[in-house]
Amino acid sequence: MKILAIGDPFTVQALRLMGIAGVAVTTPEEAARALDEALAPSTVVLVAESVARMVREKVDALKIARQDFIVLEIPSGQGVPHQAEDTARLVSQAIGVKI
Repeated sequence: MKILAIGDPFTVQALRLMGIAGVAVTTPEEAARALDEALAPSTVVLVAESVARMVREKVDALKIARQDFIVLEIPSGQGVPHQAEDTARLVSQAIGVKI
């Protein structure tokens, strides 16, 4: 199983510190392209909520359209204390693996 994060630069950097690969995006076009490139069988794609808002329709469609990968929204890390710990807990609960 592969885990990949797509989010704002701060969130992606925080997840990289936890060992999760990521793509930092700042525009809807970058977000859509990153999602298209991330989708592969047995992949868990973590999408920061700030990015998910940019491409809401695409994220919602991906959540229900295919069964060979998982798209999860996670809280964006900007401005929230202890966000990295909360994100790690959410990811662990979602995929059943402690990170």
